[in-house]
Amino acid sequence: MDHRLVRQAAEATGRPLVYYEDYPYAGEAGKVEGALGEGDWEPEMVPLDAAAMEAIAAALCYRSQITSFWADEADLAAHFRAYAAAVGGGNPAERYWRR
Repeated sequence: MDHRLVRQAAEATGRPLVYYEDYPYAGEAGKVEGALGEGDWEPEMVPLDAAAMEAIAAALCYRSQITSFWADEADLAAHFRAYAAAVGGGNPAERYWRR
């Protein structure tokens, strides 16, 4: 719900926006398309270097969510890396969306 409220507030400004795929939710089939909704969306791929991939450790700050989505910290890291590689077609990347 918090993501929806922030999106509504941002869209109410009328300013051009960039939409970020929030993993692990974005990893679920059809979630990104469903969240974006109708419209002409253009993806923007942002390559991630080794330092960015090491920043995965920041996800470990959300301790309460680790066991909600992953078996343990190593599982979290493996899934983050796999998702980034899938988004980048084999090379780690993030994907942003613009209208």
